Amino acid sequence: SLTESKSHLSVSRPKSRVEWGIDIPKIPGDIIKSDQTVYVWLDALFNYKTVNDGFGDFNGELVHIIGKDIAKFHCIYWPAFLSAAELDLPKKVIVHGHWTKDNLKMSKSIGNVVDPFDIIKENGINAVRSYLLSYGPQSSDSNFEVEKLVNFHDSVIIDGFINMFFRLTGKKVLDKLHIQLADIEFTPEDRELIEKAKNYTQEC
Repeated sequence: SLTESKSHLSVSRPKSRVEWGIDIPKIPGDIIKSDQTVYVWLDALFNYKTVNDGFGDFNGELVHIIGKDIAKFHCIYWPAFLSAAELDLPKKVIVHGHWTKDNLKMSKSIGNVVDPFDIIKENGINAVRSYLLSYGPQSSDSNFEVEKLVNFHDSVIIDGFINMFFRLTGKKVLDKLHIQLADIEFTPEDRELIEKAKNYTQEC
C-alpha cells in the first residue's frame, strides 16, 4: 500500500529544469544557493494553507474538489507533505472529470476553449448553473454544447416553471386558497407584480 511504501519523494528539482523556482540553499540558512529549486507541487499545494489562514479557524471537515488530472498530487503528495508538517489531512477528496469541447480536451492551442463569462453573458447565470449541475462530469468527461444548454434551459427550466405556475395559480387552487396579506408591507414593484398576476389568472 501507499502507507507502507519505502520509496521517497524528492521535493526539489534541478535548476536546469526549473529556473524560476524557489532556490534551495546548500545548507539551511546558508546564503550560498544550490543548483536545486523547490518542487513546484510542494510550493503550490502549501498555498492552500497560507490562503486559508486568512479566513480564520474552522472546525469543519477538510474536503478537496479537484480535476482528475491532478488527483495524484492531491491524493498522494499533498497528504505526505501535510503529514511531514504534522498538519491535519483532508477528510475527503472528490475527483471529477473534465468538460470537453467537440469531444476534445479544451486547449488554447487547439482553440476550443469555452469562455464561461461569454456563455453567462449570452444565456444568464442561472441557465449556465443549471446546465453545469445537471450535465457536469464527476465519474467521466462531458462534452459542452451551447445548443444543449439552451435546449435544457428552455425545456426543463422554463417549461417546468411555467407548468408549476399554472398548477399553483389554477382556479381550483385559488378558489380554496385564503391568504391574509394585511400585515405584509409591499414595495411598489411588488404591488405591480401582484396586479399583473391577478389580471393574468383572470384572463386564463
